[in-house]
Amino acid sequence: MFRRGLLGAHRPDLYLEGGSTVKQFVLTLKSLRHRQIGLITLLFLVVVAAWLGAALAKRAGGAAETRLSVLALNEVMMLAIYVLPIIAAIVASRVVTTARDGGMDAKLRAIGVSPIRQFGANLAVTIVVTVLVAGFVLALALLASSMFGFSTPSNVVPIALSALLALVGDAVAVSAVHTWAATRFMQQGVTLGLAVVAAIGTSALPFAGLNHFSWILPWGLVSAANPVVGSTGGVVQISAVPLPAGIIAVIISLVWAAVFMLAIKIRKVEQ
Repeated sequence: MFRRGLLGAHRPDLYLEGGSTVKQFVLTLKSLRHRQIGLITLLFLVVVAAWLGAALAKRAGGAAETRLSVLALNEVMMLAIYVLPIIAAIVASRVVTTARDGGMDAKLRAIGVSPIRQFGANLAVTIVVTVLVAGFVLALALLASSMFGFSTPSNVVPIALSALLALVGDAVAVSAVHTWAATRFMQQGVTLGLAVVAAIGTSALPFAGLNHFSWILPWGLVSAANPVVGSTGGVVQISAVPLPAGIIAVIISLVWAAVFMLAIKIRKVEQ
């Protein structure tokens, strides 16, 4: 058994005996140990934290009507439109490229692991990292709001919860599309380029009065389900149904994940 334990770390046929998707998820994580995913994510978080901290510090020094915790949440939602697709694209590219270049894909196929399960494991890793980034940014905004003494409404809990649901939904959706793109295209630049272009395009929809179209885009869920609708003259408009909107965003994100898993399955059948 000791011998088998030693070999299992290097032979997917031993480690995946029994066909567990969870085991493959762990194996995928182990394969990333030398790809600096943790360091890349940490550096990304430092940059995002610095940007968000500067934005909230500027708000803290502004007029009283701008020192509101809900507006700090809105900063997070607007920032997430760019942050989540980019981190998802980076992680997905590293995960898929590691498996492809290291020969892990070929080994898994040789022992009968389906492309759907391979995609599912890669997607799960990407989702975990992207959701952690989203949660960190939201927690940082709430902490900074408290430190700066921003005014907090009595219903801040459901508002913050709806923001979290919107962030999670967006994280799952963008992870799905960019894991698919990384699997479909050999060049990592395609996945990252798609993230940048899509984020810029999606961020323009609210300003063009077309935010309702964000619901049908994987990159737009965080904007569509944003509990903060707008702010005029110090009066902040909150969505009438913040929690249902967040729940719908999560449901739509799961649909997107299913769509891209189906796309992988169809491509395998065609091959």
